[in-house]
Amino acid sequence: MISHRVAWFALLIALACFLMPEQSLHAAKKVASPRRYTFAIDEKAPLKDLLPTPPKTPRPAPVLNEDLTLVPELMFGEPMSKDEKDTEKAMAHVIAKINHLNRKNPDGFIETLLAHRADLRGLPFRMGKDCRSDDKHARLFGEVVNETQHALAQIHEEQRVTGLVAEQEKGTSKIESVPDEAAWAKTFWKRLDIALVRSKFDVDSFLNKAAQPEIDRATVAAMMQMHGPRGEPYRINMIPFLAKIKHADAARALAQLALFSPEDAVRAAAIDALKPRPAKDYSDVLLQGFRYPLPALSQRAADALVKTQNKDVLVDLVNVLEQPDPRAPAKQSIDGKESVAVRELVRVNHHRNCLLCHAPANVGGVSRHVLTVGVPLPDEALQSAGGYGGNSPDIFVRTDVTYLRQDFSMMMKVENAKPWPEMQRFDFFVRTRELSAEEATVIEKALAGTSPPSHAAAHYALRKLTGRAPQEFSAQAWRMLLNLSK
Repeated sequence: MISHRVAWFALLIALACFLMPEQSLHAAKKVASPRRYTFAIDEKAPLKDLLPTPPKTPRPAPVLNEDLTLVPELMFGEPMSKDEKDTEKAMAHVIAKINHLNRKNPDGFIETLLAHRADLRGLPFRMGKDCRSDDKHARLFGEVVNETQHALAQIHEEQRVTGLVAEQEKGTSKIESVPDEAAWAKTFWKRLDIALVRSKFDVDSFLNKAAQPEIDRATVAAMMQMHGPRGEPYRINMIPFLAKIKHADAARALAQLALFSPEDAVRAAAIDALKPRPAKDYSDVLLQGFRYPLPALSQRAADALVKTQNKDVLVDLVNVLEQPDPRAPAKQSIDGKESVAVRELVRVNHHRNCLLCHAPANVGGVSRHVLTVGVPLPDEALQSAGGYGGNSPDIFVRTDVTYLRQDFSMMMKVENAKPWPEMQRFDFFVRTRELSAEEATVIEKALAGTSPPSHAAAHYALRKLTGRAPQEFSAQAWRMLLNLSK
């Protein structure tokens, strides 16, 4: 009887969420009028006054580190204190300085920041057209995100209500456990699928007017951005959702899950979903694994290529055998001079560094259809359904301008996190960093006498894919055996 009551109450909430206008869900909450800010920026102000205060240099990771919790953390600037008198005004002032530097050049702030911050300079920043979405994609992306957040909000509300009902029933009789996270995740993906299909028949929705490939691109982008860092149940249930999308971007997303997901089950499901896809749509993503400065990714890439029987990459795999260890120092030209640099993994707290990845939204020319989000404030809780708070339009960023796009994301524990949750999202990138002669020597000594893991993984993939093996495991021997040109 009790379990029926719980289910019935949850169903009522679900129906209410579907049928009530979105604005009425928050009708009981009184929202204050947004504050607006105007700051006088001195034209002759020194750059150090316009740029964020540089953070302390992050502690370097141990040589050849593979522990993601020890990966150096980079920051936009010294974090704003929770004790700041008015965090919203302080954040608006930071954004006003960014807009000042962007007046003549829309990427002026980022270019100036990189010129003065060696810790950020080697990150894979995109500029100009490369970092900007066209209007159509931005609008579709925004609509898909809104549908996703609405579905997440329903799930969170039902979880909350079901929990309250269960608490009320405690002590009166045995309570059946509420559905676990995997069940909630399945429910979420089913609802989102229905909501997106329904939107295509809504005359007021832009999804109704766009071509299917355009919708697919926006959908895949939104799913990977919003759910890439979520728990295993959400990601493993995202795979059938992506598998139904025919666009090549969906294949690339599945390959990213096969390469970067830490869980065996998620990687296996992603590989199974890749098997019927054209290899040309995703091979380059998997081949990244052999060049990534994290040894585990070489073997994951090899496993995925073998299980998908991808024989289109034999030449690429042989070429891997002539490439140095991805973790090794290498000579390259930096700012016109010959230097020694290393490619290394770094991480960025997603919630604290919005202004490192996105341009401010409180400027002219931003379409009303572009999705904008408030920069989280250190003294205000993050919203549970995936959005951010923020009241003033002067602390919002625009998602159609993205300077940095992560390779993968994951939730990690943060000390002294309140009022934010203890588990927060971190985005991971590969940074190219110039080394001193002493640093280069230390790394070279650590690698001396070892065979690159990428070579072992490439040999494994070649043997499994061809059913053959040369007497000598070298690139030249493989080319002769397989009659491959260089």
